[in-house]
Amino acid sequence: MNKFVRIIIVALLSTIFIMNTSAEGGFIPYDTYEYNEFGEPVETPAGYIPAQTIDAAKLGLTKPFDSISDLCYVNGTLYILDSGNGRIVELDEELNLVAEYSEFVIADGAGLECRDAFPDGKVTFVGAEGFTVTPDGSLYVADTMNYRILCFSADRQLTRVIVRPDHVLNNTGAAFDPVKIEADSKGRIYIATNSITLGLMVFNEDGSFSHFFGANEVLSTTQAFIKAFRKLFLSVAQLDLVEQSTPVSILNMDFDADGFCYTVSPYRDTDSKAAVPGLLRKLNYEGNDILDSQLIFGDIEEAELNKTHFSDVDIDQNGFINLLDQTRGRIFQYTDSGMLLAVFGANGDQNGCFSYASAIESMGSGILAADKKKNCIFLYSPTEYIQTVHSAVLKMNENDLNGSQNEWEQLLRMNSNNYLAYKGLGRIADYRGDYRQAMDYFKLAYAQEEYALSYQQLRQKSLENHALWIVFGVVALLVAAIVGVKRLARYLAVAPANQAYSRLESRSGMPLYVLRHPVDGFSQFKRRHIGSWSLAAVIVFLWLVASVTEYYGTGFAFAINRNVDFNMAIRVAVTVGVFAAFVLSNWIVSIILDGNGSLKDITATAAYSLIPYILSLFLKVGLTNVLIPAESVFIDILLIVGLLWSGVLLFLGLMTIHEFSVGRTIWSLLLTLVGMIIIVFLIILLYSLVRQLADFIVSVYKEFRFRS
Repeated sequence: MNKFVRIIIVALLSTIFIMNTSAEGGFIPYDTYEYNEFGEPVETPAGYIPAQTIDAAKLGLTKPFDSISDLCYVNGTLYILDSGNGRIVELDEELNLVAEYSEFVIADGAGLECRDAFPDGKVTFVGAEGFTVTPDGSLYVADTMNYRILCFSADRQLTRVIVRPDHVLNNTGAAFDPVKIEADSKGRIYIATNSITLGLMVFNEDGSFSHFFGANEVLSTTQAFIKAFRKLFLSVAQLDLVEQSTPVSILNMDFDADGFCYTVSPYRDTDSKAAVPGLLRKLNYEGNDILDSQLIFGDIEEAELNKTHFSDVDIDQNGFINLLDQTRGRIFQYTDSGMLLAVFGANGDQNGCFSYASAIESMGSGILAADKKKNCIFLYSPTEYIQTVHSAVLKMNENDLNGSQNEWEQLLRMNSNNYLAYKGLGRIADYRGDYRQAMDYFKLAYAQEEYALSYQQLRQKSLENHALWIVFGVVALLVAAIVGVKRLARYLAVAPANQAYSRLESRSGMPLYVLRHPVDGFSQFKRRHIGSWSLAAVIVFLWLVASVTEYYGTGFAFAINRNVDFNMAIRVAVTVGVFAAFVLSNWIVSIILDGNGSLKDITATAAYSLIPYILSLFLKVGLTNVLIPAESVFIDILLIVGLLWSGVLLFLGLMTIHEFSVGRTIWSLLLTLVGMIIIVFLIILLYSLVRQLADFIVSVYKEFRFRS
């Protein structure tokens, strides 16, 4: 072996050693990010780092782990369900081995069902998928493969066996195959099964069935039909699905300190029957979900066949929600209200990365996650960054404004793009009455709802402090507007003696007269040939300006628009392009239907008809900076009036210049829309052909250059 080869081998081995060592000491083998208000991933400092890997060898166990299915941490003790070996491993707070249990005994005084289940007196279970340990030490095991629940006392003696409640399930035909189990503070047992879609099964402390709890919602027949009909292709399978849509079963659950039950499910799409991003719900005592229905959990940008699939949920000591994505090996942490705090973990071969993520459990400030294939448990330690986040959120919840402000400001020094920090500072400023500063913070956080509330308070405060001046200003503006309108009306008015029009109106094609008297106005400029190309171009340009103004000028409370999302080509296409396509299409249709309007008449008519709509757009922009979303009805009315006015003008104008009847005008408009579609299609086709030709010429040129 030559010297060069030996150097290469040593370098590779050193790299591997360093990477493995770093993984235990703080190396982060995965991307850390959060999602902004636009659903885009944004890189963030790491919230958790892999600190330790726990396996059977490190614990000194004689038999390796075989399919770790569940974890439970209670009273300073970590319990591990080693499903393949049918044992429970107990570790202390320092993650040192305390005991392992693979055989149990039947307690004295246990019911006959215990003796019938284990006639030899040796209690074992293999293939159990879930378990839980209560604060008093009681142990409950979901013995999945044997279709039963095993209940043990604190001294690990079998006290009760819960089997299928036939009187409840006989009508459903469902099997009793428990996979996950939890117990609440009152001793009730909650069981998640694979086959039962009626919700969690709740059993009393004595083992008797109580009720179903928290069944997933299902689309109504009408909702499912509408959803399927939107695709315009209703197959037999889809129609059958509309009639037989059923909820999906709950996969896993956990309780917080207040008794709320958090569940995760493989939420099924009613059209494809495929799993979509894992559904998280926070259930109150009545089984109703109290989380915001608009919240999205898990990865937002994902491949169709690689969707987020939450297999486990854990609520830590601070009430934060930890969700395990089995598909991608990621852990998502949220506040109790559903705000994203951290994302970490991944699939892979490095330490801290999963082959098959199976269970998650919080232990103090750390998070434990089990890998079913690697047969190990990863311990993730919190970084200073996530500790600051936690501290800020908790102090905010406790109304410690000064303390939370310091934490939020420190957090911004770590990550200037943290929207939670801006939102927290905004809430503090709002609470202190500094509404303008609060609005600035909420704008940085893209928090429209909070921004609107602060603006409403600021507006109310301004009205109270400057009421007299505001009233005086409004009256002055009204007087000025009335006087100005009257003078303009006199200047533009028709002289009754000779029916002569003002010089300005005549030169411009009488657009203002047309707005008030559309039939006579369109007849006049058609007969006198005074329709203006230049004015039409100006009006279309103003439409483009109004469209751009609407994008950039709309109040923050109504829309979040970013410069990076603005596309001038699209704005031109939906204004100038649409206008040109309409004019051209209507001209062609008028020729076919023997219309009398010229191309100039059609152009002027279409342009003049846009004036009310353009004015409504400008007024809308102004109102969005004065009103709040709760008052948007006024804006809606304004836009509706503008659209209707423009629509009436267009209809009457085309009917007048073409000398059509009402029915023929309607028919011509329908044909115009069809023509516009054809024109757009031809433009797209032409663009595609030209682009292909250009690519061909470029490739030929490159080939020629290469060969020469």
